[in-house]
Amino acid sequence: MADPEHLHYLRKGAIAWQYWRRQHPQTRPDLRGALLTHLNLQRYDLSGANLQGANLTAVRLSKGNLKGCDLRGAILERGQLNQTVLVEAQLDQAQLQGCSLRQADLRNAIATGGDWEGCVLQEADLRGASFARVNLKGANLREADLHRTRLTQAHLEGADLSGANLAHANLAAAELREAILVGTHLYEVNFEGANLSGACCPKTYLFDANLRGLIAQAVDFSWSTLGKSNFAGADLRQAIFKGARCHGTNFQDCHLQGANFSQAEVEMARFKGSALAGSTF
Repeated sequence: MADPEHLHYLRKGAIAWQYWRRQHPQTRPDLRGALLTHLNLQRYDLSGANLQGANLTAVRLSKGNLKGCDLRGAILERGQLNQTVLVEAQLDQAQLQGCSLRQADLRNAIATGGDWEGCVLQEADLRGASFARVNLKGANLREADLHRTRLTQAHLEGADLSGANLAHANLAAAELREAILVGTHLYEVNFEGANLSGACCPKTYLFDANLRGLIAQAVDFSWSTLGKSNFAGADLRQAIFKGARCHGTNFQDCHLQGANFSQAEVEMARFKGSALAGSTF
């Protein structure tokens, strides 16, 4: 249960809240389970607050400070958190469907198993964050920074990751069917066992990536850089590699039936044990 005094000052308005926080700098706001729907909390300092299980549906928190907040199990559906600071926030099992987090700062945040379907994370900073098993179906992650982000077993079906930075990110066993990754930076990314079937990935930078056992039927990799990447054992039937740079790429034991390698650069690429029936070079 939320502390009645803390809740009182929060609802009195921005001036009263900021004054109370300055008077009690060592006090961690206790707002557990609080009903805060539709409130205007823009630019509020909620850093370090305990908002576990709170209902913040349709809250306006843009440019707010939620650094280090405990938001486990909180509901933030349709919330406005644009340019909000959520560094090191705990968001396990949080519900953020349809939430807008444009240019939000989520560095090192932990959000295991929550529901972020359809949320907007365009240009957000998620470096070092953990989003394992999170539902990000249909999310907008265009130009987001996901360097070293953990997305193992995450659901990214239909998500738009165009222009995003996923260098060194871990997407092992993630679901990315029909996702859009146009011009995405994927240096040394881990896609082992992931499903990219039907995804649109032209002009991506996939250098030195781990794609062992990847399921990528009918994926468009045209004009991408795939040098030194490891596709061993991947299912790449009907995939398009037109104009792709595949110098030293490992395609051993892959299913490449019907794949299109026209105009691709395949010097030093390895195809030992691969099924190539109907593929074109």
